Amino acid sequence: MKLRLKILLLAAVPLLVALAAIAVAVYVQGLQLAQREKEVVESAWLGSKESELRHYVSLAYSAIAPLQEASDGDAARERALALLAQMEFGHDGYFFVYDLQGRNLMHP
Repeated sequence: MKLRLKILLLAAVPLLVALAAIAVAVYVQGLQLAQREKEVVESAWLGSKESELRHYVSLAYSAIAPLQEASDGDAARERALALLAQMEFGHDGYFFVYDLQGRNLMHP
């Protein structure tokens, strides 16, 4: 092998190895960053959905609160169920009601 080729190989091989190591490191860091971003977005999305659901439940409570104060028994309960049946949020959002024994009172 000529001296010129040996010198060229001594310069090029370490350069190629270094470039390959850098490429692998960038790829691995990119995967880790994507995973962390996914976790952050997922937790933020779930948090916003939980908050939205809490607001809807609060809205439902405020809608039937006057009926609880009236407390005329079964008529107030039927009126509250009718009010909740009319309330919708979003395309397929609705309220459902169960009693303390787990019986389904309303599921529109």
